[in-house]
Amino acid sequence: MTRDVAFVLIIISVVFLSYCALWSETVPVWLIWASVFMCGLSIGALWHSVVRPARVVRNGMDLLRAQEYNNRLARVGQPDADHIAELFNKLMDRLHHEHIRKREQDKLLSLLIDASPMGIAMMDFDGHITMVNQTFLQMMRMDRNAQVKGLTLQEFDNELGQAIVSVPEGKSATVRLGDVRVYRIYRLWFMDSGFRRPFVLIESVTDEIIRAERGAYEKVIRLISHEVNNTMGGIGSVLELLEEIYADDKDIAETITSCRERCMGLTEFIGSYADVVRLPEPDLVQCSLSTDIERLRPFLDTMIPPSVTLELVHDGGNDMIQADRVMLEQVIVNVVKNACEAITQSKTGDKIIIHTIGGKERRLEIADNGQGIAPEVTQRLFTPFFSTKPEGQGLGLTLVAEILRRHSCTFSLRTRSDGFTVFTVLFPANFTVKPRVNKPT
Repeated sequence: MTRDVAFVLIIISVVFLSYCALWSETVPVWLIWASVFMCGLSIGALWHSVVRPARVVRNGMDLLRAQEYNNRLARVGQPDADHIAELFNKLMDRLHHEHIRKREQDKLLSLLIDASPMGIAMMDFDGHITMVNQTFLQMMRMDRNAQVKGLTLQEFDNELGQAIVSVPEGKSATVRLGDVRVYRIYRLWFMDSGFRRPFVLIESVTDEIIRAERGAYEKVIRLISHEVNNTMGGIGSVLELLEEIYADDKDIAETITSCRERCMGLTEFIGSYADVVRLPEPDLVQCSLSTDIERLRPFLDTMIPPSVTLELVHDGGNDMIQADRVMLEQVIVNVVKNACEAITQSKTGDKIIIHTIGGKERRLEIADNGQGIAPEVTQRLFTPFFSTKPEGQGLGLTLVAEILRRHSCTFSLRTRSDGFTVFTVLFPANFTVKPRVNKPT
């Protein structure tokens, strides 16, 4: 029975009941009961055509509110209610598929973010971190279980964190840190609910930059070395001949000797650059940091000015590492030499401290209380041919960095707040390379 028929029956019932109420003495009893019956029948029809669909709608709203996308509404035998149930079930099917698709996309996006070689950090609208991947924590030198959610970028007090903050939002920049690491930093945003939501991408380009720099300076060094050696060879032969001819002339002989010494000095100068290019693979042996440095101390004492105190500190623990002993000694000598040159004033309290740390994290620290490193210099310390000394060649730290990279070490050089400039080397827990093969010359 439709709603229109039900309304007609109600009107007829009301009319009959009104008539019976006004002329009850002359109206037959059966007419009164017929009116009551039609009124009840019309009310039942209205309940069936209005209340049932309303109840179906209410049940559907409850399912939507609870996000129960797997449930469906059953047919009740009323056309309008069944039509509403059919439309609702189609809507729930669509929502169910969309929900599954979104969950699968979120899962895929989460896997891609976790596996990405780029560091990723996402923030909320107020700039607080909501999600980071493991690469971001590794780049920040933080533990993989570190809790960074809720922090802002300004709260990271390490060098990379400060570099991220220095990049304007919506821009990108390439930064070089004081430990040779080079990063491409992107500070971007995307729209979420009509508002900008910021995120950060960090790409490590250290290997690419190092390979490019190494390829460039190796080519230049080989070219210069070849030309200089060929030229010096010819000049040397001529000088030897002239030395024999003018052996009796003391003044000319001294001039020729001076020229020969200068030629040899220039050859050695170029050879020092070529040594960086010809650096062999490390020949690994078991080394003790503290023992090897104690054995090297007599030589280090000859390098250090009398006004400077050399202190060797070992905190105990197992400090055995896999390293090339000769290369490791070269690293220590170069760093100590730089520390001596950084202490320009002779005053009480000048010191160089060599600190070895054993245990799970084997570390070497060489600190001095010299003049320190300016912030603008920090990013260029390990750049080939860069030197802060007027007569420097820019090879000392370049050679040190190359040796430590071949040992897979992590290293840094920076001035602390207490005034000490510290060169830190962190040795890997397990490190092996192919044994060096001595080829015939």
